[in-house]
Amino acid sequence: MKNRVLIRVSDTVKLADFARQLNEHGFEVLCSRLNSELLDDNGIEYTMLETAMGYNTKLGVVTEAMQNWIYAGILADRTSPEQIADLKENNIEPIDIVCVNINDYDLKNDVSAISLIKAAVSNVNDVTVVVDFRDYDRVLQEIKEKGEVSHTTKMELGVKAMEYIVHKEILHTQMLRKRAGTELFPKYLNFTYEKVRNLSQGENTKQSAAYYKEINNIEPTIPNLKRIKGEDLEFKDIAKINNAIELIYEFDETAVVIMGKVLPFGVGTGEDLYEAYVNCIRYEFYSAAGGVAVMNAPVTRKVALEIIKTDLAAVIAPSYEEDALELLMQTKNINFYEILGGAQHVTARTLDLKTISGGALVQSVDRKTIGRNDIICVTEKTAEDRQINDMLLAIRTAKHLKTRCCVVAKGNQVISMGSGENNVSVAQQIALNGAAGKTTGSTLAFDGAINDIKIIDAAIEASASVIIQSGGAENDQQIIDYCNENSMIMYFTKNVYNKM
Repeated sequence: MKNRVLIRVSDTVKLADFARQLNEHGFEVLCSRLNSELLDDNGIEYTMLETAMGYNTKLGVVTEAMQNWIYAGILADRTSPEQIADLKENNIEPIDIVCVNINDYDLKNDVSAISLIKAAVSNVNDVTVVVDFRDYDRVLQEIKEKGEVSHTTKMELGVKAMEYIVHKEILHTQMLRKRAGTELFPKYLNFTYEKVRNLSQGENTKQSAAYYKEINNIEPTIPNLKRIKGEDLEFKDIAKINNAIELIYEFDETAVVIMGKVLPFGVGTGEDLYEAYVNCIRYEFYSAAGGVAVMNAPVTRKVALEIIKTDLAAVIAPSYEEDALELLMQTKNINFYEILGGAQHVTARTLDLKTISGGALVQSVDRKTIGRNDIICVTEKTAEDRQINDMLLAIRTAKHLKTRCCVVAKGNQVISMGSGENNVSVAQQIALNGAAGKTTGSTLAFDGAINDIKIIDAAIEASASVIIQSGGAENDQQIIDYCNENSMIMYFTKNVYNKM
């Protein structure tokens, strides 16, 4: 029996050379109409699939590979005399290599392609299945040196092929779900990602890690960062940058976020990037050293002069003006990256997943940005425009901190914050202490409902002017009355207040 390779690929990179070398090693090439023109142009001999057994259909490439003789040639057990005899009786030659890959969006053609890959994997002891052109050289080298593909290689390529088709079928499921408009949390939850690269370590030195990206994602997210200067991102860098990007999504206005490992070192907005950057770092309630700065406007030379004064680990911006970049490239320890679209209005991630022992917790991602129409004054005294700006800055920042947090903002700057405490009053005290006496006229934002008069007392003692909270506590009216008695302005976020 002669050796045979079946070729039906959408990605034709290196295909002609692969087919030519297989020809030279005695393989008969069975070719889909999809690839026949390429082989013709390169002078490679082949047999057309649809005519190999005298079968033709106007459905063309949709059904040409869905013929019984093809599957018999792939699935036959080479160690079974009965099956080999059956092939000979029906004039069918075994197929030794199945070279197939799939167009992401061609659902009809994928029916036959996926079936061919599955058939080849099910007989991986006898059949080599190749779905990636990067594996052509490995297959050819073994045929050249040993006359056949090793069992180890067949198994490894079989695993790769199954991962490949599972990935493709999940993509198609997601496409169909989107078109059908089905529920957000389906009975069977599937995700698929493509590996970018292995990382040197995980969160700790003894943990291995890898970096994956969503498929077909062109949004302003980390996988689409363009490195201008510096090293590849590692695990802790990626986590920091993601936290900063998720926070800066909240702002349509010019903004800067400097993120530490868990909490922001600073958040600032302004009329231009220089003002936003200065507002971000002015109070320095933590040192910004080692932080990651994300900006949603182009970096000018004026901003670059400020950046080089700060011992940052990395800067991410939509672009850099030429004279700014010339200055920044001279720095030694700061890495610089560009991010698509100014780090605004991303919609790619809709679900947030946390794995647990034996399962997973899944929640929808809150992409709602709180604006002026989403807050309501509940006290007699109302806020001025500048105070409303501070409220929005503070409450948007609070959204990205651990629960039971307090954020202090003033003059388009986040001055201080407390986060993740057992009691919100403890978070408030940490935030007020961190503000170091600069709280006169400030805004305090809380991510939940305030139900304790002592929190209002602490705000009054700190000479804060405005409080914004979610509302929804049983004693909301008591809290509101107490604010009115003490000339404290209070706002609720509407989503809770409207339910009262």
